[in-house]
Amino acid sequence: MIRVSLNGGATDVEQIAVILSQIVSRHIELVELAINISGRLELVDWSPLAKVFAQPQFAALRLIRVAVRGRKAQEVANTFRKGLPDCDARGILDFPVGLDLG
Repeated sequence: MIRVSLNGGATDVEQIAVILSQIVSRHIELVELAINISGRLELVDWSPLAKVFAQPQFAALRLIRVAVRGRKAQEVANTFRKGLPDCDARGILDFPVGLDLG
């Protein structure tokens, strides 16, 4: 399991993508993202994360659990599904209501 927190902008997404891309284990099944976005969610470029999750070390990934603060869960879910279409197609995106990864 990997747990990371995002506090909003594209810079955070890019930094998290860089960190995740350095993982060499091919046995990761769960990634948890705690997100606190106060700005315009539609302006965040999710493609760096999409590229990382398409790498071979994430082939065993079964779940990307996304906990959200400061936003409606459905809004975030829709944005993630658009930004991570391959993960959405694999059915591995999860947006549990009330989850706090603190």
